Amino acid sequence: MTLVHDALITDRISLQKYTNKKRCKEPEIKINNFVYLSTKNLAMPKGRANKLVPKYVGLYKVTKAIPSMSNYKLELLIKLIKQWIHKRFHMSLLRPHSPNNNALFPNRRKAQPYDFGLPDKVEWYVNKIISHHWTGRKIEFLVKWNLGDSTWEPLTNCNELEALNNYLMLNNVKNWWDLPKRVTVTSQRKQ
Repeated sequence: MTLVHDALITDRISLQKYTNKKRCKEPEIKINNFVYLSTKNLAMPKGRANKLVPKYVGLYKVTKAIPSMSNYKLELLIKLIKQWIHKRFHMSLLRPHSPNNNALFPNRRKAQPYDFGLPDKVEWYVNKIISHHWTGRKIEFLVKWNLGDSTWEPLTNCNELEALNNYLMLNNVKNWWDLPKRVTVTSQRKQ
């Protein structure tokens, strides 16, 4: 019984030794250093593909360090504070910044702050209506907005749009109820 116990302890020690060799030391971050912030837990703007969002954004200045808890307080942009993002982050969400070497990389541009979305006051305009579909007796239209998004909207939202009149004219009908029940979406021709 003691042989088995000793073998288990020996295995644990060797596993711990092997694991500790692979572990990296946490980089030392001090007050007034600059860091990049992970976008892992940040709310990104609607309509942006997650795979195209950068993994880290920033440069943010460290204003307070709490090494016992591995937490750091950052000086965030006002935009982020207005989006209810807290100023304190765990070390695992930060990456230290190493400044550019101007001798090796002359004329390198400084990274611009990431755009976390449009201000709330930006108005959306309808560019055109792309398609339609029927659900029972109700009709919905695929609306292409000026900021790039496309959404399905009910007739009540599109009834007074000039884009609806243009869509009806393109489909050679005078009224929306004359639109075909089945629509085949064709790819646009190259001009």
